Amino acid sequence: MVKAREPLLSHTFGFIDGKNLRVQQPFNADLQNAMYNGWLHSLLDPAYCPDERVNVVSDSAFPCSTAVTGRILTPLKDRDLERILPSLRSSAGALHNAITSVRQAAEWAMGSIQKVYSRLNLTLPYDLKLRGLRLNNLFRMVNYHVRTVGISMIRTTFTGAMEMSL
Repeated sequence: MVKAREPLLSHTFGFIDGKNLRVQQPFNADLQNAMYNGWLHSLLDPAYCPDERVNVVSDSAFPCSTAVTGRILTPLKDRDLERILPSLRSSAGALHNAITSVRQAAEWAMGSIQKVYSRLNLTLPYDLKLRGLRLNNLFRMVNYHVRTVGISMIRTTFTGAMEMSL
């Protein structure tokens, strides 16, 4: 659907957006100190997706390091276009416009998850394996829900179903 709407994003397979979820504190203070230092963290494991062409789209607030260059596509920030070499500005502007036109899907997708599965509003277990299993199951259920019910703001937006029904 993304490629049909924006050909420049031919290898985009999804959307991401940051989410802060509450996690239980361990009962042991040493374990708490080992697991939490006051900073938020994220993980990108290239082993899950070794094809470097494949990417996801996010909004410009999503933190991206040089390690994920080309894997997480975000719109340009203010005055970024001015800093790009003049010979590349046209291409960068076109890519920026393509990303901007589809990035709202990241907001819709992540926002809808907590609405459908309010369990995410509860505190998650501090046990890493149990927390990972719970999150994995919840996101699989979200995908199952979208496929079986057929209601998806992303699908509606990309297929133009909303415009056709007017």
